[in-house]
Order: sequence, then structure tokens, then C-alpha cells
Amino acid sequence: MVDILQRFDIDCVLDVGAHYGEFGQLLRDLRFQGHILSFEPVSASFTRLEAASKGDPKWRIFPFALGSSDTESQIHLYRSSDFNSLLTPAGVHDRFESCTEELGVETIAVRRLESVYGMCTEGISSPHVYLKMDTQGYDVEVIRGAAGVLTKILAIQSELPGICHYSKQPQLCEALSYYWGQGYRPTGFFPVNHELDGLTVTEWDCVLIREGAGSSAERRRHC
Repeated sequence: MVDILQRFDIDCVLDVGAHYGEFGQLLRDLRFQGHILSFEPVSASFTRLEAASKGDPKWRIFPFALGSSDTESQIHLYRSSDFNSLLTPAGVHDRFESCTEELGVETIAVRRLESVYGMCTEGISSPHVYLKMDTQGYDVEVIRGAAGVLTKILAIQSELPGICHYSKQPQLCEALSYYWGQGYRPTGFFPVNHELDGLTVTEWDCVLIREGAGSSAERRRHC
């Protein structure tokens, strides 16, 4: 990720599924000095995100999810809030039983990135954008809702399932095929979680770049 941020002169990171602000804090620990735009719809998590971003003038936070339509929806809440998802569970309990006691649902706002992009990036001149997604199975829907602004997004980071934890969650090859169709090419796959055997990967982080973005970055670097 660091190489991508530097290579493409990224100065604006969209942090979708921000949770408590862990990814934003990681960026600051890595000395990223650009803008961070964090999206977190769950009220309890948003409160902690507010605390994490406080005092950072380049870290903006938004209390809604991103998806393929402008609507309201119900998000499933779990004892371990990392598993909160707009999708219903399918096997997630079997693999992470101690973390996935369901606590109920919360009604949240969902917005298309295409609808809110201008508002969220207001005052940021010609941003070079990296889109990080960690939405527990909803990443493809985020991209569907970004159709009108994808040309502005140089790279994306998506959590891909080795084993699907949620119903209607796109399988790894389905998600990759969709991203490929939108003009993004993978640069690397990074294991996030494994099965109990210590070998089978249950989730990957995949970083993809927009086709042609590398050539554009090199041209800017040599100007």
C-alpha cells in the first residue's frame, strides 16, 4: 500500500468501513499527510471514530455507509463489531463463534459515492484518490455506487473472501471479475485471516490500480 500511495502521489484516501478509525491511524503512523475521508454508519463505532480523528484537520468523517443506492437499510450488529454487515450471515458463526453473537440491528443511511463525492471532497483540489473498503461483504456494492466517479479513483483496496461469511456476498473470482470490468488490475493479495488449519485463507486484502494510472503517474513524475 505504501508503494501505491507514493507511486501515484495519493493525497486523498477514502476509508470506507472506518470502524473506530484504525486504518486512518495506520495512515498517520505511516506518515501519510494527505486527506482522509472516513465513512462509518454504526453510531457506537462513529463515536469512537470521532475521538480518533479529533484535532486532525485533514481527517473528515461521515456517519453513513456507501453502497449502490441512496437509501436506508438495517445493519447487523455483532459482539465483535468488526463483523457488522449489511448482509445477513452465512457460516460466519461457525468460524468465529466467540465473536459473532448477534446483538440486533441498527437502521443506517446508505449513500452512493457518486452522489456524495463532490460534498465529501469539497475544497480538495484535483485529489489523487485511493479507495479502501472494509465493509464485510459489501465492497462490490460500493463500487457499483461509484460508477460516475471511478475515473477519479486511481487505486482501490478490497477485502475478498476465501470463504464467504455472508449471504449474497460475491465470491473472490466474482468480485475480481467485476473490478476488472471497471478497469482495475490487481497488484497484490495479502492474507487477513486463516482457517483453524493455519493454511486456508478466509479473507484477503487485494490492492488494485486503475488501468493506465501507472503510465499517468510516471508522466507526472518526469514532468
